[in-house]
Amino acid sequence: MKIEQRLCVVMFDEVSLQSNVAYNERKDKITSLVDNGQNRKTEFADHAQVFMLRGLIYNYKQAISYTFASSATKGPERAQQIKDVIRGLQESGFIVVATVCDQGPNNRQALKLLINENRGIYLRKGEEPKENKILINGQEIVPLYDLMMMTLMTSPQRN
Repeated sequence: MKIEQRLCVVMFDEVSLQSNVAYNERKDKITSLVDNGQNRKTEFADHAQVFMLRGLIYNYKQAISYTFASSATKGPERAQQIKDVIRGLQESGFIVVATVCDQGPNNRQALKLLINENRGIYLRKGEEPKENKILINGQEIVPLYDLMMMTLMTSPQRN
């Protein structure tokens, strides 16, 4: 792939689900349980975290990861998921330049954790920390908030 095709943005969001029992006959397993991709628990999921890849120059988008939780995914776990997804994309040759999400408290906490982690990396090198940037595998990534969501939250409601 050309470099223009590999430049991308990672978007993520969490949605509420109604807890239920779902069984996948082909895989012979219950699929409605908590599953973060690494561990499964015998609790029913009521939230799904979805990650999507979107081309920066080329027009493509693809859901690339989803996890299920029994409540909203907390900031530290979400921060780890963000790192895991971006590392996987980097290993596949993609160049992630930004993340996009809403300003939910767990998203803000996750991004703050990642930014602070990177400040420590720069300080240990004796360099000035980069403002509001995430560093994964030596690549700087800009965390952005979804402006459409912010516009909807701040605009007056129409009847």
